[in-house]
Amino acid sequence: LGTYRGMVQDSNRITLKINLGKHGRAMMNKCHARGESYPVAVAFGEDPALFSAACDMAVPWGVSEYEFAGWIRGAPIEVVKGEVTDLPIPATAEIVIEGEIPPPPFEPVSEGPFGEWTGYIAEHTQGVHPTMTVKSILHRNDPIILGVPPLKPPTSIDFAIPKHAAGVWDQIEKADIPGVKGVWFPCGFFSPAILVIAIEQQYPGHAKMAAVVGTACRAGTYGGSIVIVVDDDIDISNMEEVMWAVATRSKAEEVDIIRGLWTAPTDVMMDPAD
Repeated sequence: LGTYRGMVQDSNRITLKINLGKHGRAMMNKCHARGESYPVAVAFGEDPALFSAACDMAVPWGVSEYEFAGWIRGAPIEVVKGEVTDLPIPATAEIVIEGEIPPPPFEPVSEGPFGEWTGYIAEHTQGVHPTMTVKSILHRNDPIILGVPPLKPPTSIDFAIPKHAAGVWDQIEKADIPGVKGVWFPCGFFSPAILVIAIEQQYPGHAKMAAVVGTACRAGTYGGSIVIVVDDDIDISNMEEVMWAVATRSKAEEVDIIRGLWTAPTDVMMDPAD
């Protein structure tokens, strides 16, 4: 499962923005490498826990988002078999559109621009993203749709706290970095545009190790921009304390720039050529 934006092209075609590096793209590429069309089911108005799981960068390859969502809500997610694709689709969804994505080359249709989670209108492409051919539409009467308006942060997307920061914390610890006391996305971001890590420093280079792993891990790199590592006496949920620590405990020569990492194409500071 994944959370991808879509653009209606006509009565039976939808362009799906499945970015490079996403699990959905990797699975699609495997299917296309066999010369097969990629079966797709697009769900609207699903359980909020399922939406949260489907857009969580901490869910690793091979782990079912359905199981992850079931863990969040404390009960299994009920599914039914799609009428056309045979894919497991959320039984409580309000609308489900089934279809397939033929192998490349993709149709030279426009996608975007749309408002995005950064708070800006972002990305317009031509023939870059795959187009789904619609085969079936399942729906309830008077469907209720779960909305995710592309507002300028601060916003609360799926929970009142930056739940996705827990994924960065988990991946830092899996890299055997000790002493992590907290990980936070301030300013109302649900992504690591600003990532703050608190550690109990134990040895020279400890802070930089935590910063590098937090910057490069899957949950921390996509959409990431700034990483701040502070001592564990700082309340990382209080941006005033964080900036006080930055102003009084850091030196310009200790600021590192890491280039060439995976990031979101919706980053408005990216050069279009990249």
